[in-house]
Amino acid sequence: MKKILPIVIGLIIVVIGVFYIMGKLKVSEIMDSDSKLEKVTVYLKWLHQAQFAGMYVAKDMGFYKDVGLDVDLVPFAFGDSVVDSVLNNPISFGVTGSTELISARFKGKDVKALANVYQKSPYTLYTLKENNIITPNDLVGKKIGYQPDTDGMLLFRVMLKALDININDLNLVKIGYTADELIAKKVD
Repeated sequence: MKKILPIVIGLIIVVIGVFYIMGKLKVSEIMDSDSKLEKVTVYLKWLHQAQFAGMYVAKDMGFYKDVGLDVDLVPFAFGDSVVDSVLNNPISFGVTGSTELISARFKGKDVKALANVYQKSPYTLYTLKENNIITPNDLVGKKIGYQPDTDGMLLFRVMLKALDININDLNLVKIGYTADELIAKKVD
């Protein structure tokens, strides 16, 4: 859902924006002035940043209020699952990766995708030129930094399996969310 929600919201924003600008949609005229806005929480897949710009603009421009919604954008919290946050709170949505959503469904959690933002994975492997890692097979015997419990790690395992590379032939090292360990040459 992390990757799905921005597209859905983006499309909604565009449609609302077009009708709003054209003066054809004035929900405030349709709704009773005493009616309350419906509270909606959107759990983001990361800290506040540009990838969620459409949602910030929609909130600041009042597009959500114009359709009767009071939207709260909640940034990622380390240790929290977007899927679990959505499941444990009323009227909420989450922006998450497809692998987290698939994993949640596999575990029997009742979640659904509303939109798919990426058609190709945004996850990448990167190295220093001097490490001479050109193909996935060059990873064998190397220290590979990874972030535990991420969508990328599941995709990495799928890639290894597809290429018939045994994960036990790699030296996996837990790292943070920066390139510090690679720059310090603690991983390849």
